[in-house]
Amino acid sequence: MNNKIKIIIFAAFSILLAVGLTIYYLKSNSMPQTGGKDMKSYDELTQQRLRLEKKFRDDIDYSIDILEDQTQSKEMRYGAEDALCEIETQNIKAFNSLLTVFSNKEEKEPNVRYAIAICFRDNKELRAVGALIHALNDDDSMMRYKAAQVLGELKVQKAATPLENMLKNDSDEINRERASRSLKMIMEN
Repeated sequence: MNNKIKIIIFAAFSILLAVGLTIYYLKSNSMPQTGGKDMKSYDELTQQRLRLEKKFRDDIDYSIDILEDQTQSKEMRYGAEDALCEIETQNIKAFNSLLTVFSNKEEKEPNVRYAIAICFRDNKELRAVGALIHALNDDDSMMRYKAAQVLGELKVQKAATPLENMLKNDSDEINRERASRSLKMIMEN
């Protein structure tokens, strides 16, 4: 056997060994071990998470306080946002809290605002149209994008002129493209 073939066989064997060891390592470290301390910890964490989700769903004021408190962890705030999003179409306090955080340009966690925009879209929340149109001029480029996306997907006719302005004037090419796609969605209506 010549040296090149030996090197290729050795390299292939080494790669297969590395992949196999990586898969073994990931499986053994990411899965809780049954019957041991790890499984008990996993079960306790799962129970804590379920209790917290129930508290978010059952106590609207608690969820509102968490969502509006920027000192809370982002995980807690996302949990509160999810819970409020589930009920906001039937509960004005939940809607108002989501709208307040969405409209807050000083929000430290912009992804919370993006999640709320998606919540408005998923719930076909036409009460948020004014705030979404206003967000087309937000300082945050991604917020402008999300607002344009939601307005297009909701096919909001009164957003056509603001989206045309965004198409002409937005400094970000991706946002101009999003405005164009949203306008097409509205015009298809």
